[in-house]
Amino acid sequence: MDSHGSEVHQDQIARPSWRKKAIAECSVLCAFIVISSIFSHGIARAQTAPAPVTTEIGDVLAELRETTGGLVVQSGRRRLALENSAGLEGSSTLQGVESPAGPALVARRGEHFWVVLLGRRPTLLLEGNSAFVGDLGERTRQIARVTENNILVGVEVERRTLCGQESLPLLSARAIHPSGELRSVTIPSFVQNASPAELSASAGMPENLAPARPLRLLHPHSVTSRAGSPVTSATPDHALVDDNSETDWVEAHPGDGRYEAVTFRVSSLPLEGLFFRRSNREGVDAPGGLWILHEGGIFHTSLPAGEEAHIRFDAAIETSCLSIVFDRPLEENASAHVGLAEVRALSGLDEGGVDVLIPKLAGGGEEAERAVTLLTALGPEVVSPIRNAWPRMPTQEKRYAARVFANFVDGEGASALALAVHEPDEELRSFALETLSTRGPVEELERLLATAEHDETIAPALVQRFPERAFGMLFGALKQDPARASLRRPAAVALAGASEAPTWTDEDTSALASLALEARPAQLSTILNTIATAAPEDFPTRYRAAVASQRASELGERVQAWLETEARAEEWMMRAAAISALPPAHPAVVAALRDEVPRVRSAAATRMDEESASGQLRTLATMARRDAWPNVRAAATVALTHVTEARRILWAATDDPSSRVRESAVRSLLAAESFEAESVTRVRARLLDDRELPAVIRAGLAYERTQCTEASFEALEAVFARSQRQNVWEPDLALSAEAMQLARAIAPEDERTRTMLQTARSENAPRALQDAAEQEVEGCR
Repeated sequence: MDSHGSEVHQDQIARPSWRKKAIAECSVLCAFIVISSIFSHGIARAQTAPAPVTTEIGDVLAELRETTGGLVVQSGRRRLALENSAGLEGSSTLQGVESPAGPALVARRGEHFWVVLLGRRPTLLLEGNSAFVGDLGERTRQIARVTENNILVGVEVERRTLCGQESLPLLSARAIHPSGELRSVTIPSFVQNASPAELSASAGMPENLAPARPLRLLHPHSVTSRAGSPVTSATPDHALVDDNSETDWVEAHPGDGRYEAVTFRVSSLPLEGLFFRRSNREGVDAPGGLWILHEGGIFHTSLPAGEEAHIRFDAAIETSCLSIVFDRPLEENASAHVGLAEVRALSGLDEGGVDVLIPKLAGGGEEAERAVTLLTALGPEVVSPIRNAWPRMPTQEKRYAARVFANFVDGEGASALALAVHEPDEELRSFALETLSTRGPVEELERLLATAEHDETIAPALVQRFPERAFGMLFGALKQDPARASLRRPAAVALAGASEAPTWTDEDTSALASLALEARPAQLSTILNTIATAAPEDFPTRYRAAVASQRASELGERVQAWLETEARAEEWMMRAAAISALPPAHPAVVAALRDEVPRVRSAAATRMDEESASGQLRTLATMARRDAWPNVRAAATVALTHVTEARRILWAATDDPSSRVRESAVRSLLAAESFEAESVTRVRARLLDDRELPAVIRAGLAYERTQCTEASFEALEAVFARSQRQNVWEPDLALSAEAMQLARAIAPEDERTRTMLQTARSENAPRALQDAAEQEVEGCR
């Protein structure tokens, strides 16, 4: 039993059941999958990880690897972890050099950098960031620069450049000392690998240098340092070009001042040399020599003793920048500063300065264009001498001078350019106005506004450029002279755009009445109510307010009561204006139909609408037939346009002795869409009358165009025949062409139409008819 059982047990061990076998196989498979996954992940990671950056430093091979914690520098078996990973973005680089203390390198990751000394074991000497920080224009950044035999580190200041040099001078410069530390050094980077040409300097001021009005060709751009002049003096670097020996620029740190520098922008004029004036201030030494850098090279000169000195270049140089760098001072004085009082560029125009350039404007052409360029480059100081010469200038010279003024329109050039606004030359005036209105200061535009000239240009410019201040200035000008019509619309626009509604007083009434003529509906009612309350007595204010009331969509009670009073005014113009603003059926309007003045009666009739005209049919009919004044008969005829009972009045008016009344009658029949036989006969009678005046014929053609029927042809032929008269009148010629075009629109294939076209296309036909015959015409059906 035991033997049998033992055999069974051994068999189970040797041959496990199918279930145990499956479990074992699954375990092996899972292990294989995990191992494969780890292996493939390692391969993928190896494929995606950045390749190490390497560099050889003599016999040493240095390697830089990116890690999750930052960077690792490795040299042989020696490693140094650079674990500042915050904000590290960008590619990694490595630069090496054999420094006085042994192999060293600069590792970079984006804008971050590390200075490492390898030696026996890698040592971090400095960690920094080369991104600019600080206020714009004065920002600083850390710099690590690899040279031939060392690594320089320091601070670089924005805009402190040396002309023609790719690298900037470093402040607080340090380099690797043989001891393995970073120690301060002097960096004459601008003379490294350069062989400056030596220039001979002469003592004193050069001949023909204009002391009174020099050409200012140099404009300070940047300095390496500055201690400053006394508080009463100019800004230190600008003190170099202020033509004042009492002001100066000095370097900030006492010592020999070597390698301190100032950089200038240079106006577009070839430089023939430089003039220097030493500082006479106690405690300031003069440099014994200078390096002069420009875009084309480097010069060196030794300055002689004395207050002033100058140099002349072998050939004039053209450059846009110039740097002057101090060499050692004349006298070694460790406690003194080193500086200069004045630097002036010498040119071929020094003998007369600006006075030489101004007359060149008169010649025109390339010479004048170059003079404009040079004068502009010299700066705003040229405005005053040009302005003084303005009264003696011919027109062409003034045109060029105005262009110089325009470059300084944000300062003194604005008032100088205003001189051109009053010149008789149209081109000169237009240029000055355009420049001032688009770029001039508000104060100058306000002064021009006070002259009551060129309102059409100045007033809209004020509204567009100075919307918050424009209304006050424009309304103030209207208060001085309400008759300035060109100010009304700009003032209305400015009022509509104002953030707060102004508060009016009785003193504003005249200006308000002027403004009301162009005011927007949203402001008009308030303005009219203010005027009506004030009840002005002078005629211009009353009349303008009444005319403005005609534009109001609704009249307030106070305004309407004021208009009723003015409808009975002694002045007939006042009565007519008030009546034209009151409602059509208002008693004052009805009463005015019998006013003794024809224009008042005409205004009353014109104010009538269909309802009020029907109520005054008898009066209006009498006016249309019997009034002695044609303008009154014409106004009454128009007033009866839509009164059906008055159709016979309109027919009779087509035979009125006055062409003005006949024209009004024809246009009234057209407006009433009266195309019955009697109306058509009456209108065509006018077209057939070869003595009828053009205004009536034009109204008749408009009537026929609306009907667009071949029955019109007899009348159209009669109108066309006017073009065949000898010495044809120009208006008749235009009407003949219009009649022919209407015939072509009605029936282009009709024999009568073809006859008109043939006549119009003949060689002897007037040009107006020939042109009309070649135009395309749309049919009216």
